[in-house]
Amino acid sequence: MHPLVAKLQIGHTDLPKDEPGPALDDVPVIYIDSSLAMSAGKAAAQVDHGSMLLAAAMSIEEVESWAIQDFALSVRELAPADFAAACARPGAVVVHDAGFTEVAPDSATVCALRRP
Repeated sequence: MHPLVAKLQIGHTDLPKDEPGPALDDVPVIYIDSSLAMSAGKAAAQVDHGSMLLAAAMSIEEVESWAIQDFALSVRELAPADFAAACARPGAVVVHDAGFTEVAPDSATVCALRRP
């Protein structure tokens, strides 16, 4: 990894898997492709990209409504087939990684949806 890219990495953030339950019904959801086995830091960065791109894709009214909820969202991992189905939903915002660190170039890492 290029030294300048390495400086940007979040380290020592590997966490045990948990079972957070179903996504909340009334807030946006960001799904992570579980088959990519990203570190917690990489996944966090991808979720951040997804949330920002989702906000950019929303109308101002949707963003204002989300802001009233303090920009709450659910984040959940999905198996590859379920992840692909989520990515195919109308309005899905899909993040494709450049491939400089943990995943292959153009991998779909996360999928953000206004509501599940």
